[in-house]
Amino acid sequence: MGRITRNLNISGSRGKTLIKSALFDGGASHSFIRMDTCTAIGDLIPFKDEHGKKVTKPITLADGETRLLAIGTCTFDTKVNDIDIRDEAWVVEKLGQELIIGADTLQRYGIQLEYAEKEAGGGKIVTEARDEIAWL
Repeated sequence: MGRITRNLNISGSRGKTLIKSALFDGGASHSFIRMDTCTAIGDLIPFKDEHGKKVTKPITLADGETRLLAIGTCTFDTKVNDIDIRDEAWVVEKLGQELIIGADTLQRYGIQLEYAEKEAGGGKIVTEARDEIAWL
Protein backbone atom coordinates (compact mmCIF):
# COMPACT_ATOMS: atom_id res chain seq x y z
CA MET A 1 0.00 0.00 0.00
CA GLY A 2 1.15 3.50 -0.74
CA ARG A 3 0.91 6.76 1.06
CA ILE A 4 0.06 10.28 -0.02
CA THR A 5 0.58 13.44 2.02
CA ARG A 6 -1.46 16.65 1.75
CA ASN A 7 -2.11 19.77 3.80
CA LEU A 8 -5.49 19.37 5.48
CA ASN A 9 -7.63 21.72 7.57
CA ILE A 10 -9.35 19.90 10.42
CA SER A 11 -11.77 21.13 13.07
CA GLY A 12 -13.26 19.80 16.27
CA SER A 13 -15.32 20.91 19.23
CA ARG A 14 -12.56 23.27 20.47
CA GLY A 15 -11.21 24.77 17.27
CA LYS A 16 -9.41 24.13 14.03
CA THR A 17 -5.88 23.70 12.75
CA LEU A 18 -3.95 23.14 9.54
CA ILE A 19 -2.20 19.80 9.38
CA LYS A 20 0.90 20.16 7.25
CA SER A 21 1.44 16.80 5.58
CA ALA A 22 -1.55 14.76 6.73
CA LEU A 23 -0.80 11.19 5.71
CA PHE A 24 -3.40 9.28 3.68
CA ASP A 25 -2.39 5.65 4.23
CA GLY A 26 -4.33 2.81 2.66
CA GLY A 27 -2.30 0.35 4.73
CA ALA A 28 -3.34 1.80 8.10
CA SER A 29 -6.35 0.04 9.59
CA HIS A 30 -7.69 3.15 11.33
CA SER A 31 -7.15 6.88 11.37
CA PHE A 32 -4.72 8.08 14.04
CA ILE A 33 -4.12 11.51 15.55
CA ARG A 34 -1.32 12.73 17.78
CA MET A 35 -2.37 13.72 21.31
CA ASP A 36 -1.27 17.37 21.02
CA THR A 37 -3.26 17.76 17.81
CA CYS A 38 -6.34 16.19 19.42
CA THR A 39 -6.24 18.54 22.41
CA ALA A 40 -5.78 21.54 20.10
CA ILE A 41 -9.03 20.83 18.23
CA GLY A 42 -11.21 18.69 20.46
CA ASP A 43 -11.64 16.30 23.34
CA LEU A 44 -10.00 12.97 24.05
CA ILE A 45 -12.57 10.23 24.71
CA PRO A 46 -10.65 7.53 26.60
CA PHE A 47 -11.06 3.85 25.77
CA LYS A 48 -12.81 2.06 28.65
CA ASP A 49 -13.41 -1.57 29.50
CA GLU A 50 -16.77 -3.09 30.48
CA HIS A 51 -16.28 -1.81 34.07
CA GLY A 52 -15.60 1.77 33.02
CA LYS A 53 -11.86 1.57 33.73
CA LYS A 54 -9.60 3.41 31.25
CA VAL A 55 -7.66 1.05 28.99
CA THR A 56 -5.25 1.33 26.08
CA LYS A 57 -5.28 -0.47 22.74
CA PRO A 58 -1.95 -1.69 21.36
CA ILE A 59 -1.18 -0.96 17.71
CA THR A 60 1.67 -2.23 15.56
CA LEU A 61 3.13 -0.03 12.83
CA ALA A 62 3.78 -1.17 9.26
CA ASP A 63 7.35 -2.23 10.09
CA GLY A 64 5.84 -5.08 12.12
CA GLU A 65 7.96 -4.25 15.16
CA THR A 66 7.14 -0.75 16.42
CA ARG A 67 4.34 -0.87 18.96
CA LEU A 68 2.39 2.11 20.29
CA LEU A 69 -0.59 2.50 22.58
CA ALA A 70 -3.80 4.24 21.54
CA ILE A 71 -5.44 5.87 24.56
CA GLY A 72 -8.81 6.90 23.15
CA THR A 73 -10.50 8.63 20.25
CA CYS A 74 -10.84 12.17 18.96
CA THR A 75 -13.55 13.26 16.50
CA PHE A 76 -12.77 15.79 13.79
CA ASP A 77 -14.27 17.20 10.60
CA THR A 78 -12.46 17.96 7.36
CA LYS A 79 -13.02 18.20 3.64
CA VAL A 80 -11.23 16.11 1.01
CA ASN A 81 -11.82 17.44 -2.47
CA ASP A 82 -15.60 18.02 -2.36
CA ILE A 83 -16.40 15.40 0.29
CA ASP A 84 -17.23 16.45 3.88
CA ILE A 85 -15.69 13.96 6.28
CA ARG A 86 -16.29 13.28 9.94
CA ASP A 87 -13.75 10.88 11.40
CA GLU A 88 -13.02 9.34 14.76
CA ALA A 89 -9.25 8.90 14.99
CA TRP A 90 -7.43 6.80 17.57
CA VAL A 91 -5.25 9.03 19.76
CA VAL A 92 -1.56 8.17 20.21
CA GLU A 93 0.66 10.32 22.43
CA LYS A 94 3.91 10.05 20.46
CA LEU A 95 2.85 9.52 16.87
CA GLY A 96 5.37 10.52 14.19
CA GLN A 97 2.65 12.21 12.08
CA GLU A 98 0.08 14.71 13.32
CA LEU A 99 -2.68 12.85 11.49
CA ILE A 100 -3.03 9.61 9.54
CA ILE A 101 -6.19 8.98 7.52
CA GLY A 102 -6.59 5.20 7.43
CA ALA A 103 -8.24 2.62 5.22
CA ASP A 104 -11.50 2.52 7.21
CA THR A 105 -12.15 6.20 6.45
CA LEU A 106 -10.96 5.96 2.85
CA GLN A 107 -13.38 3.09 2.24
CA ARG A 108 -16.28 4.70 4.10
CA TYR A 109 -16.13 7.81 1.92
CA GLY A 110 -15.16 6.16 -1.37
CA ILE A 111 -11.72 7.80 -1.47
CA GLN A 112 -9.13 6.21 -3.73
CA LEU A 113 -5.41 6.95 -3.74
CA GLU A 114 -3.58 7.03 -7.06
CA TYR A 115 0.12 6.89 -6.36
CA ALA A 116 2.84 8.73 -8.26
CA GLU A 117 5.79 6.43 -8.97
CA LYS A 118 8.59 8.98 -8.73
CA GLU A 119 7.31 11.65 -6.36
CA ALA A 120 7.50 10.81 -2.66
CA GLY A 121 4.17 11.58 -1.05
CA GLY A 122 2.77 12.51 -4.44
CA GLY A 123 -0.19 11.18 -6.32
CA LYS A 124 -3.86 11.99 -6.47
CA ILE A 125 -6.65 11.62 -4.00
CA VAL A 126 -9.77 10.69 -5.95
CA THR A 127 -13.25 11.07 -4.52
CA GLU A 128 -16.59 10.15 -5.95
CA ALA A 129 -19.87 11.46 -4.58
CA ARG A 130 -21.71 8.51 -3.08
CA ASP A 131 -23.74 7.64 -0.03
CA GLU A 132 -21.73 7.49 3.16
CA ILE A 133 -21.58 4.17 4.96
CA ALA A 134 -22.88 4.53 8.52
CA TRP A 135 -20.34 6.26 10.74
CA LEU A 136 -19.85 4.67 14.13
